[in-house]
Amino acid sequence: MAAPAVVSPPIVAPAPIAPGLPVWAGALALVLGAAMAGITGLLVVVGLRRSERRERRRAVAAGLALELGARLHAFEAVPIPPNAEAGVSFVSHVQALAGQDLAFRAGQGALHLLPGKAALQVTQHYAAVRRIATFVKGQSLAAAVRMLQANRMGGQPCPDAAAMRDAHVDLVTAFNNIDKLVETLARLG
Repeated sequence: MAAPAVVSPPIVAPAPIAPGLPVWAGALALVLGAAMAGITGLLVVVGLRRSERRERRRAVAAGLALELGARLHAFEAVPIPPNAEAGVSFVSHVQALAGQDLAFRAGQGALHLLPGKAALQVTQHYAAVRRIATFVKGQSLAAAVRMLQANRMGGQPCPDAAAMRDAHVDLVTAFNNIDKLVETLARLG
């Protein structure tokens, strides 16, 4: 038997380079194309980030505007504590006001997106209401302890009326200009 003949593959000639286009020009075109693609990608990322930031600011502002509007409405129902019965009701109303802070808690990490003055007013308002609520709760507990120490059974623990009136004045101060803040936040949302 004869050995099979070995057939060599045909020789392929390299593709000729166009005589008018040097190699460095092709490399330059490739680099410029990559740079343009990179710049376009960067601009898209910056635009998306701005859009996301704007949407977060709108969401925080809208949530705070709704919550502060509800708090303002609830504040109008808070009784002025001229006597012991109104004092107990005042304590419960202030505690309820302090508990209306879900939007503030949720948006606390994004308050920096709001204008500086609005963010400061929001923070000061919530801090003031929380402080007043803690104070009146402490006063109410102290009144309950005094009532138990005096062995007066029955009735309700009544905080000091003068302290409650002072707390009401502080609460009114905390709610000053909240309606304007709500309007500002509603415009942002």
